Amino acid sequence: MSDLGADYVSELISSTPTGSDLASSADDHLRTIKRTLQNTFRNAGRPTVMGADTTGTSTAYQINCNPPVTEYVDGLIVRFRPHVDCDNGATLALDSLPPIPIVRPNGVTITHKDLIAGHGYECVYLSGYFQMFQLAGDPAWSPLTLQNGWTAYTGSGGGWTTPAYGKSAGSIILMKGIIAGGTTTYGTTITTLPEGYRPKTKSIFPVMSSPDGNTMQLGAVHILPTCEVQIYNCHNYYLSLENIIFYSEQ
Repeated sequence: MSDLGADYVSELISSTPTGSDLASSADDHLRTIKRTLQNTFRNAGRPTVMGADTTGTSTAYQINCNPPVTEYVDGLIVRFRPHVDCDNGATLALDSLPPIPIVRPNGVTITHKDLIAGHGYECVYLSGYFQMFQLAGDPAWSPLTLQNGWTAYTGSGGGWTTPAYGKSAGSIILMKGIIAGGTTTYGTTITTLPEGYRPKTKSIFPVMSSPDGNTMQLGAVHILPTCEVQIYNCHNYYLSLENIIFYSEQ
């Protein structure tokens, strides 16, 4: 049985060629090995910068490579770990080369905290941009700055989730936590999210709140493109912000 028609490494037969094969068939076997290696490891020829930590600023990352990178070529893969969270429109420069804009997997310019300090990332250089393969999988949580008398809920023995917001892979914004005690007038702003955490259009989310700790009622949270988070038909014994999830402005 011959493996000269193999296209992938897994199709090679370890027992061939046999000792009785003609020496002239050696070239055929070498060509087969080359073809299967190229098919199986298609990306092996791409230049790669491995596991570098950045320096610079939150808007201008710098990586010094060893050996230095002398030019940007399409297909150049960079694996890196930011030393600080990124800010809007961050760039990445290798050695003495000019800074290159970093974009999300969908091609949109990255925004505040799309890249989180200490997380590992991989991107590829394509046509003047470093395009991310994937953003942070775990949200980087920040505490909510509550307004109009609202505070973190501490009743019934404590242990409740602290009010916070975070950004996950693909610029998905999440909120969590239980709050209490604030103004409940329709349209009251309970918190204002920072730039980079707002939806493109007004979004409405169902939430549960309680007037007395024993009964619960369905209300609504509105999140505006201007970053205000407002409540409607909510009570203030406690109010849950769990399961509020949306995409940030694209």
